[in-house]
Amino acid sequence: MGQYVIALVVAMTLLTEAHSGILSAESEPWYASIRRFQDCTGHDAVLVKPDGSIEFPEDLKGLTVPFPYTREMAFTVLLNTCEFKVAVGSHAGPPLQVELLNVLWRQPDRVSLLQDLFGRGNLAGKLYALAGLHDLDRKR
Repeated sequence: MGQYVIALVVAMTLLTEAHSGILSAESEPWYASIRRFQDCTGHDAVLVKPDGSIEFPEDLKGLTVPFPYTREMAFTVLLNTCEFKVAVGSHAGPPLQVELLNVLWRQPDRVSLLQDLFGRGNLAGKLYALAGLHDLDRKR
């Protein structure tokens, strides 16, 4: 009889842990675990070298963004971007950040994720969040 009680206690413990893991995963939105890895202190979009030549440092150097874009990659890039780029009269198409904002804008939880981006993003990420939120509710 003692072994059945032990087995029942172990089973109940495992069930409780599994159930609490499910609840905690559901209570936290998918974007909450994405962290900012770049702060934009000292980032310049244009550098003028002593010889007068101009260099355009790469924003998010080394980060590859494969297509089709996922919502996780879109949020990661916009959370960490240091440059606010807009799509005005460009023959090459919209900048990557604008395409990624469109990915986030199409999510069912877009209001809360854009609010989170505004709260945690670099300055450029905050601007993208405001652009997305403005499209959703201009009065707000």
